[in-house]
Amino acid sequence: MSQLYEELFQDKAHVNACHAGLECGILGRNYPEMQMISFGPTITGAHSPDERVKISSVQKFWHYLTETLKRIPKNKRNALQCLNQVSNFLNHLSQCTRILSACGS
Repeated sequence: MSQLYEELFQDKAHVNACHAGLECGILGRNYPEMQMISFGPTITGAHSPDERVKISSVQKFWHYLTETLKRIPKNKRNALQCLNQVSNFLNHLSQCTRILSACGS
């Protein structure tokens, strides 16, 4: 995925291990042979009343996610279904963002 990141954004991927990514820990415990990665838009103040998402990072995240899903071998995926679920989630997030912006948050 680092190679894809560099291809898409002409920049080195910032790869590190951190305490975040709870879902990876839960899935890894049940599927130890599974390779996984946790990534997403830029968030500050996570899990606090000050939690914020950097809106400009959402589009970059979405582009990276969709390109990643496109490159999974067809015999190992149901990427269209997954992509539709993620798309629905991000549409919901976008609606929430518009509402919060209208409220001045």
